[in-house]
Amino acid sequence: MNTTRAYDADWRHFAAWCERQQMQAMPATPRAVAGYLTALVEGIRAVDGAWVERPRSIATLARRLATIRQYHRLAGHSFDSRDPVLRETWRGIQRAHAAPSRHKVPTVTEVLRAWLRALPESTAGIRDRALLLIGFAGAFRRSELVALDVADCAWHTDGLIITVPQSRSTPGGPAVDIGLPYGAHAETCPIRALAHWMAIANIGEGPLFRPVTRHGSIFPQRLSDRAVALVIKRTVEVARDAARAEGNTVLADALDPARYGGHSLRAGFIVSAAAAGVSERDIMRHTRHKRADTLLKYVQNAALLRRNAAAQVGL
Repeated sequence: MNTTRAYDADWRHFAAWCERQQMQAMPATPRAVAGYLTALVEGIRAVDGAWVERPRSIATLARRLATIRQYHRLAGHSFDSRDPVLRETWRGIQRAHAAPSRHKVPTVTEVLRAWLRALPESTAGIRDRALLLIGFAGAFRRSELVALDVADCAWHTDGLIITVPQSRSTPGGPAVDIGLPYGAHAETCPIRALAHWMAIANIGEGPLFRPVTRHGSIFPQRLSDRAVALVIKRTVEVARDAARAEGNTVLADALDPARYGGHSLRAGFIVSAAAAGVSERDIMRHTRHKRADTLLKYVQNAALLRRNAAAQVGL
């Protein structure tokens, strides 16, 4: 998995830095970690001024810090992330170098409908409809979505139960069952869309979502997680062009492919569910979130416009 490879690379980088500084990487002192983070955010230059290593983003630093904490935990070592030196260093870095967040835009239900209307009735279009609807309704991470097999799907009269062997929130833990009921509208029903894709692709076992050539040929191997983001961006472009052709400039302006990515489906489900009044507890159960504060930023986004004081003053 890409996340595991990134964590392994992060740890090797930290261990190599500690070796150059003649410091111990395991267990590491909070002062050593603070020095490492400072070096990352400032960058490292050679004697002639050329970059040996360019400054890293806040997101990269946060991931490196999480990696160090996780590796210590797995090795049975304590790691005090609340140490005053480390805590103040991290806060100082955030204040001085944090950039505005550039998360991908959530795909709320209304936007998803526009995407689906624009999809062609081709083999690739049928696959993309199923991919988008299952990804949205299941709040799947793209790595989880492309990892699904036919054997993970249990069909019932009320809908579908998809078993996720393990997710990023429970690595190495027990499987998680995700229930997807039939949709109220046939054109946006994830169960019908998936059944249609499986029937037309004649898929009875193996990977659920597979590559499709422009001529409609279906490959037996698994779709890559990168392909999910590409499907979304391509669909946004088609939906944007359709909106422009219909004279819907408001929708067309909102459909900027650069603003949407692989995480948009999962984030969009959370925002749509929160806007519909679903409790945070029920959303967390469905999305497999373990921390309420992680979910809160999406719920707050849903409230910005749906429960806004400015909408109540008669403008």
